[in-house]
Amino acid sequence: MNVKSVGYVTHEIAMMGLGPNGVELPQIYTYSGGLGTLAGAIARSARKLNVPLTVFSILARYGYYDQSIYEKDGTQHMGVNFIRREYSDILEDTGAVVPVDICGEKNFVKAWKIPGKAYGTVDVYLLDTDIEINDELGRMNTRYLYSGPTCVGGNFERQIAQDIILGVGSVKIAERLGLKIDLWHMNESHTAPTGLYLLEKQLPSPIMMYSLPKDTRSKMIDTAIAHVKEHALYTNHTPDPAGNARYGLDMFAKMYRGLPYDVLAKLGDDFRSPPGFNMGAASLRLSKRANAVSKKHLEVTQAMFASITDGAPIVSITNGSLLRDFFQEPMFIHARTGKELERAKIYGKKILNEYLRGQGKAIDTELPVVLWARRFAQYKRPDLLLKYSRDWLKERLGNKRFQFVIAGKPHPDDHEMIIAWTNLLRLSKEYPNLVMVPNYDMHISKILKLGADVWLNTPRVGMEACGTSGQSAASNGAINMSTIDGWMCEEDPNDFFSFGTQFPTSNMDMYDANDDKNGLTVVMDRALDLYYGNSEEWYKMALRGKFDAERKWNAERMMEEYKEKMYS
Repeated sequence: MNVKSVGYVTHEIAMMGLGPNGVELPQIYTYSGGLGTLAGAIARSARKLNVPLTVFSILARYGYYDQSIYEKDGTQHMGVNFIRREYSDILEDTGAVVPVDICGEKNFVKAWKIPGKAYGTVDVYLLDTDIEINDELGRMNTRYLYSGPTCVGGNFERQIAQDIILGVGSVKIAERLGLKIDLWHMNESHTAPTGLYLLEKQLPSPIMMYSLPKDTRSKMIDTAIAHVKEHALYTNHTPDPAGNARYGLDMFAKMYRGLPYDVLAKLGDDFRSPPGFNMGAASLRLSKRANAVSKKHLEVTQAMFASITDGAPIVSITNGSLLRDFFQEPMFIHARTGKELERAKIYGKKILNEYLRGQGKAIDTELPVVLWARRFAQYKRPDLLLKYSRDWLKERLGNKRFQFVIAGKPHPDDHEMIIAWTNLLRLSKEYPNLVMVPNYDMHISKILKLGADVWLNTPRVGMEACGTSGQSAASNGAINMSTIDGWMCEEDPNDFFSFGTQFPTSNMDMYDANDDKNGLTVVMDRALDLYYGNSEEWYKMALRGKFDAERKWNAERMMEEYKEKMYS
């Protein structure tokens, strides 16, 4: 198979892995969730399979944010903190600085390199505008992931600026460093300026374009788009509007001036009113191939872009996770029987308990651990039980039927989810076996999966693109409990607990929580009965899920599919 060299462009990446001695490598906090975790898995699996791939991302020195718990007036609250990190012991100075035009002004972009040998990945280049040559406004453009929340100056303009810096800057940095890139892989719609700049390079300046006869100009644009399509790919990672940016056309054209207004209008048109610039639509129109990240997500993505008839064909490549290379502990790798898996889980709970004790909390290692850990996004419904089954939840917590451990960060501007996190935090003061874990990251995720008996996933059906955390949880002996969405649609239904409806309705949340046959409360009780009543069957089920994860849901399988369907 002839695999082309790939420039993988992503706003975030979680650099993770184990060193030669098996010790976990230090984190670089340039990620917020699943997209970053996936990019890290791509970077590591590409190296293992000798795929000529180079990653380009943003050096967000303040990251997403650091989450804390503080007390005020006798009440606990969630805190949002920003810590500047330098990574001087990891980053290599490439010496490359390139200008990127934003609103007609130059913003200078510097490239730092994480050499592949550092994390066992392909080479990763992080783009940075927080350098002395830029003024203060220019320096802010890459300080915070996705421009940051409003409390640190985040807004649509700064988000567009960061999108342009990443998209245009990646291509320019590759050229400056003499990197050979045949295919540019745009990940999530925020990277659309990668394709826009490739098109810009094929056309005269906008002023010259306007002076050409209409037919000549139209033919020139079509020829240039056809050329770009041969060198661009696009992956959609979520149906969530936050990942499918749509900006006002006038605002976007004011900031990105490398293409004529009418060309931007044509590329970003999604046939909605008022006219806007749809970054996903533009990415599709400039790509040769595109993919969704699970079979279910493919259906959702095709429906979402049904009006874009001149875009790339979309296929599905279900995500995979870094198992043996990071998330899966040796004691679970070597477990081949139910009894061996049970012993590994008992030990895993002790590790989890030791970590929680360091945080001033604890669990009873004799009780089953139900774990919910991921971004606190509204469609993921982290407070589903609290909002719709409060009495059931309080009764089960009160009689210590199980332990509920919850972790995840809401976006600092998502006040509804901050309230949800705070309400759960306050309930945990009343019930010690409800534990809130702040500052969720990849290191904490790994520890939580070691101790989880049930990995709970509660998205509204159609909104979970994949849900890779459940794959690595299964590899550590946790049984998934989930709505049937994302990768769960491809998993053997005998290997996990499913709940809820598969058909969106106006009362979906109430139904998913409380339906007397398939609601979460009923399924949870059914699962706990199995846990307490037949441990042999429980661990047989968990073992099947572990084997499935090892066989089907690993990053190497995923990379083989990218080689076949996208990179060849």
